Amino acid sequence: MKLLTDRFGQKNGMRFVLEQTPAESTSYRFAKLDLQKYPEQAGKVIKGNKAQGEIYYTNSTLFNVSIPMNPVDRVRYEGLFHPLIVAGALTHVWIGESKPDKESLSNFIIKTFRLTKNDQIAFSPEFTTCRVCGQTSRGLSESCSYCGSSEVDGITRITGYFTKISSWNKGKIGELKDRYRNSPYFPGTAVS
Repeated sequence: MKLLTDRFGQKNGMRFVLEQTPAESTSYRFAKLDLQKYPEQAGKVIKGNKAQGEIYYTNSTLFNVSIPMNPVDRVRYEGLFHPLIVAGALTHVWIGESKPDKESLSNFIIKTFRLTKNDQIAFSPEFTTCRVCGQTSRGLSESCSYCGSSEVDGITRITGYFTKISSWNKGKIGELKDRYRNSPYFPGTAVS
């Protein structure tokens, strides 16, 4: 894609740049359309639960969210694409309910920017908020850890921003179910 934007820019006397954009609705919409129009081919590459319609394509230059990849490798390998994306790129580290040690997190961030080509990283926790008592707790739960109510909603990063899960399309729900959450420990010396 970088070569194409450079070629089109030269041909048209303009500057085109790549941007890593969340496009959370697009990955679901394209997966649905491709499955309708090209079921055999699309069925081999679409992610998620086809039976429930929770299908999606992996967004942008990100690795599939379900790959059990430690955060060091995710940052290192996704970061290889970042220099090609002039308008900005981001790597997500899905941490679920874990609350990493501040010193390990700090060390991880410093080594990321010193030793990789990664432009940005985002640590994305998950929360449950109760519609009855108004309390919010870490992690996704089917009931409130404070009052026990089942009238709860999850909150997490959809891609570029935090929002309530109840507003998500089926594709993003499928992606959420597939997410591999990294353990609370971030190896402080492994980035090289």
